[in-house]
Amino acid sequence: MPRACPWVSTEIFSYSYLLNNLEESRLFYESVFDLKFCSKGGSKELKYKFINLENENHNASELFKHEMPLPLKENLMNFQNVGIKHIAFVVDNIEAVIDSALAHGGKMI
Repeated sequence: MPRACPWVSTEIFSYSYLLNNLEESRLFYESVFDLKFCSKGGSKELKYKFINLENENHNASELFKHEMPLPLKENLMNFQNVGIKHIAFVVDNIEAVIDSALAHGGKMI
């Protein structure tokens, strides 16, 4: 009998976030998820900067900051709208990660 899902991912390979504070966010992801700085760049013409962080398996996290960001108009909790609603991380100790995230400015919603 064929499997219902022939491909199953156990880790996120890459994701991107557009943020208001690049350095504060970098510190958060390095502290909470033990990600390491990999590279940085940007575009003056497109008015953005980015940094790339990696985990031990070289999965990339791209953190972006635009000079003139637009506010999010979508209600992410409206499940009728198409799009990403959350991103999950595989961790060894969820309680410790939650405590660390809260200690570094994360919020439970």
